[in-house]
Amino acid sequence: MINFRFHLVSLVAVFLALTVGIVVGASIVNRAIVDGLNNRIDRVEKFADTQRAQNKSLSSQAKQLESYLSTAGPYAVEGRLTAVPVVVLAERGVDRTTVRNLVTLMQDAGAQAPAIVWLESKWLLKQPSDRAALATIVGDAPTSVDLRADALSELARRLSTPPAPTSRTATTTAPSVASVDTLSAFTAAGFVSVEAVGAGGTNDLSTFPSVGARISIVGGERSSLASSPLVTPLAAAFSAIEVPTVAGEIYDPVNGQPPRGTVVAPIRSSDSLSKLVSTVDDVDLVQGQVAVVLATAEVGESKVGQYGYGSGADAALPPWSGP
Repeated sequence: MINFRFHLVSLVAVFLALTVGIVVGASIVNRAIVDGLNNRIDRVEKFADTQRAQNKSLSSQAKQLESYLSTAGPYAVEGRLTAVPVVVLAERGVDRTTVRNLVTLMQDAGAQAPAIVWLESKWLLKQPSDRAALATIVGDAPTSVDLRADALSELARRLSTPPAPTSRTATTTAPSVASVDTLSAFTAAGFVSVEAVGAGGTNDLSTFPSVGARISIVGGERSSLASSPLVTPLAAAFSAIEVPTVAGEIYDPVNGQPPRGTVVAPIRSSDSLSKLVSTVDDVDLVQGQVAVVLATAEVGESKVGQYGYGSGADAALPPWSGP
């Protein structure tokens, strides 16, 4: 006869077996999970090591390519602007080294490009005193809605030809009243400043440029004039008096930065200006600086193009032609 003790022992054995099975099973499953996770971690670490090695190699190649382009730049532009007077204007706040490198490359091409004409933040006309000073230079009323446009037109006229020399009358040896050099007036009022570049550079532009000048205007989203940029209106002012002009953009790839080509987009989208003004949207790169020089050379022959990598660009460089 099966008694109560037998039932009790049987039940204890069953529960013990279940407990042992659960413990053993859990240990096996947990070990499998741990091993799987470790294997995944090993694979991720190996992939990360491979990516780091590839990134290091690509970074090294990029530096080598940049060095090559910087060295090759003068060869690409040699003889393109021999004895051509080129005025380089830049909005204050864009990268100074980049603009200096551009002027140096102009000089390598043979251009007469002695300096950078910096466009200062006073062009925003935030202070009544700034409007009054500008009005005095151009002869407008300080409240005129055309004040800045008229001032840019006056600056364009001055930078396309040198001021008239002082003359003497036939009846006296005293000099006549000479016309005021508006560039000096703009400089004295703080709207522009001139920075000499290179061994042959000078900040004295009283007799510069000579006849046949060409213009290069550089701006960027990081400029102090970004809220009311001068690149497009100044390009329009030069075009209105038929001065060959190239507009350039220094792009700064940071978070929240508008797409490349934003600065020169108004020119590219204009039915009139796009046929008169060449644009380059990658002046921050060596190849963009080369493009500016080559575009400055071809715009003097009434050839216009849109260059770079941003929206609206037709090619990275102008089509090849002999110097």
